[in-house]
Amino acid sequence: MDVRIRDRIFAAADRLHQSNGAGDSFPTVGAVREVAKVNMNDACVGMREWRKAQTAQVATIAVDVPAPLQQASDDALQALWQAATALANETLQAAQAAWQAERSELEALNQQVASAFETQAQELEDQKTLVGRAQAECAQAIADMKASEQRADALSQEDTLLRAAAEHARSRITELERHAEVLRREHGELLTALTSANRYIDEMRQVHTRELHDLKAAQAAALQQVSDAHLACGPVLALAREEAASLRGELTALRAQGIGRRDA
Repeated sequence: MDVRIRDRIFAAADRLHQSNGAGDSFPTVGAVREVAKVNMNDACVGMREWRKAQTAQVATIAVDVPAPLQQASDDALQALWQAATALANETLQAAQAAWQAERSELEALNQQVASAFETQAQELEDQKTLVGRAQAECAQAIADMKASEQRADALSQEDTLLRAAAEHARSRITELERHAEVLRREHGELLTALTSANRYIDEMRQVHTRELHDLKAAQAAALQQVSDAHLACGPVLALAREEAASLRGELTALRAQGIGRRDA
């Protein structure tokens, strides 16, 4: 394990231990992991070393040479042996007590590690659930975004078509306005021409009326003249008819004589 990580774990454990009154209760692995900001494996290894260091400090105090042994140093070997035996027993008892305490601490540490691992496993499971939910929401958001992009593309195409149709409509309106202007001018010209034509027709109707009246008068005069001439020529025509009949008789006689000569 990295020395810097180990120092952070020890410093966090010391702070938590001091905040708890520096008693026999050691901080939990989970609490140290949270304060030191390390992973669970490093927290477990570091806390084992820290607990061993705390136990070693206690054992060092327990194996100091007691005062009775120093006082018995000048006595007889039997007294020294008895004192050494007593010290050995006390040291053994202290070692057993330290071993028992370390065993209890290790069992508590194992329980804390197990609890911390369960907590971390639950946190990981919760994180997986959150990640899965986030992934589903992200996938839905991506699908919605794609659908929005498709709708935007469709709207853009419709907008392009509408703009083209509007431009065509504006061009058509401009063309129709020009055509309407031309028609208005032609209509005005036609009205002017129609007014002139009606005026000319009225004038020509009046002229024709006068001419027709004059022609009727001339026709009546000519008919009168013809009637007068017919009356005047009646006797002459009767005489001419008689002369013509006489001439036709003579011609018939001459033709009959000519045919008789050819036969002879």
